Amino acid sequence: MVTERERAEQRESAFGKLEKTIADREQAAGARQRLGELQDVAERLWDDPFAQNQRLRKAFRKGRHERERETAKADELKERMGLGIELLPETEEDAKRAALVDFGSAGTGEDAGVGKALARPLFGSGQNQNEKKHHDNGPTNGKRKLKSELAASRARENLVSEIIGNTRASRDPFLGFASKETTPRGPVLLPGIKRKRAPGEAPDPSPSTPNDAGAPKESVPNENSEPDAPAGTAALVGYDSDSD
Repeated sequence: MVTERERAEQRESAFGKLEKTIADREQAAGARQRLGELQDVAERLWDDPFAQNQRLRKAFRKGRHERERETAKADELKERMGLGIELLPETEEDAKRAALVDFGSAGTGEDAGVGKALARPLFGSGQNQNEKKHHDNGPTNGKRKLKSELAASRARENLVSEIIGNTRASRDPFLGFASKETTPRGPVLLPGIKRKRAPGEAPDPSPSTPNDAGAPKESVPNENSEPDAPAGTAALVGYDSDSD
């Protein structure tokens, strides 16, 4: 015997199957229509297979040339830098980060780096470091500065530091690198001290004083030369005695 409850469940299950079947049929009809549209598009595109193949090969060839150029560029960079890792292709984010890097200006001379290092003080004062740290942090409660204001402030600070370094380099007596070109190459002549002359070197002119300008020059006797004997007289020569 079938109860009323079982009969109601069978009736509901039958209606559920019917509703599911109707929904499946509607979905199948929509899918069939979409498949027909896709088939029409494919047939229209492949009416000329040669032209379609040529278009695809042209696009692939263009991409291949770009990939070959990127690979050659990466290989050249790896060989120049001595890298043994695989380089990834460049992205837009990498270009933005590279644009933010700022390198300092290089000196014109070969000793520019040495001069700049010597002109900088060895130890900085704590007050300057605290001011620089406070300036880098910026005001916490005030408004933030614009990029143009920050650039102008940075340029002004660089100019001030360069002027201070140049002033220190010019006034420091221990920094002799600036007067390297003006240093005499020959030996330094000190007054009152005789120096040994090289063979064949001309004697140095004796300095003249204002008082001796009008006076006649006196001949200085040479220590190595013998005194001149008067003309017409024989020079006396002393001989040792045998008795001595």
